[in-house]
Amino acid sequence: MRFKRATAMFTAFLLVLATVPVSAEENGKIEPATKGSYSKKHEVVYTMLDATGDQEEMYVVNNFTIDEPGEIVDYGPYTSVQNLTDVTEIEQQNEKIELTAKEEEYYYQGNLEDRPLPWNIDVSYQLDGEAMKPEELVGKDGKLKVSIDTTKNEKADESFFNNYLMQITMKLDSMIYENIQAPEGTVANAGKNRQVTFTVMPEKEGSFTLTADVTDLEMESIEFAAIPSSMSIDAPDIGGMKNDMGSLSSATAEINNGVGELKNGIAELNDGAARLYDGSEQYNNGIQGLSNGSSELVEGSASIKNALQQMNEAVASGSGEVNVSDFAKMEEGLGQLAGGLSEVEKGLTNLKEQYGQAHQALSQSIEAIPQYEITEQEIQALHESGANPEVVNKLVETYEAAQTAKGTYADVKEAYQA
Repeated sequence: MRFKRATAMFTAFLLVLATVPVSAEENGKIEPATKGSYSKKHEVVYTMLDATGDQEEMYVVNNFTIDEPGEIVDYGPYTSVQNLTDVTEIEQQNEKIELTAKEEEYYYQGNLEDRPLPWNIDVSYQLDGEAMKPEELVGKDGKLKVSIDTTKNEKADESFFNNYLMQITMKLDSMIYENIQAPEGTVANAGKNRQVTFTVMPEKEGSFTLTADVTDLEMESIEFAAIPSSMSIDAPDIGGMKNDMGSLSSATAEINNGVGELKNGIAELNDGAARLYDGSEQYNNGIQGLSNGSSELVEGSASIKNALQQMNEAVASGSGEVNVSDFAKMEEGLGQLAGGLSEVEKGLTNLKEQYGQAHQALSQSIEAIPQYEITEQEIQALHESGANPEVVNKLVETYEAAQTAKGTYADVKEAYQA
């Protein structure tokens, strides 16, 4: 067990190169056609680092997708090569590599020396606040802090630093590590282990920390993997989110349509209100006419009262004579009363017509307001859709005012019809 612990404290770097297309020209040299051919070539650079991030050894695994079995020529600045597919020998002359491929997929390893990585990697450790060497941590208990820093290596080809995304992965046994905290990374379950992942974007340097409570500490290797930023990466399943966004988009479209109809209804309400204003003015004129007719009615009634009073006094006097002129006065008073009643009738008729027109205009305007019910969720979604907040607030206020007007009219509608 101690041996396992001692050998577990190291790091590994993985650099995935882009697919190399088929070409008859390699490193500026043109070779005659060979018996074998391939359609794709992949290169993966592996680097072994010590537990602090210092580089120890580097090699490249080359993979060919073979179309026609036979002799294949490749190039690379390797100190030595090794066949990983079968036992056939590989011939190496300086940087020229000649091999015989028989399988559909052919692999061979090329070892490198004195080749710098595009990133400088530094890993440091603390236990209970005290800096410690990796080998001193094995079997210890306490509060562990791991710090990882990556910077640009000025001695390496900068195209990798500028165009490659680097992912740092740590696998931690949940029986050993508890209360894992990684503010700049993500922590996920991986079987019985916990997996912590940090990401460094192209052209960026990274600085990450991990803390955990450990018991009888041992650690698997930290893995650094760099891939082209254009390479497809497994993405999380966002099907449900896309469906929800689709529903939100549809709801927003419905709200937009409802707002359009609301706008048209408000315009019709405005026109109805204008017609209602005109009808109200005519109604006022009718009332004024009625008021004038009422004064004439009062005057006629007063004349009749005076005539009747005079008749009563004449009868009470017992003279037995009736003054015919009193009847003439009464006739005149009744004529005035009839005229006043006629004016009242005309005023009431005009008032009824104007009232009917005003009520019809108001009813049409209110009924033109759409019946749509817009929920709080739909209004919130409209706020979050990126639309102009001021315009959204105006539309919501207009909608609420229109619905209030429609509800008020429904409550008093029977009174208008009485």
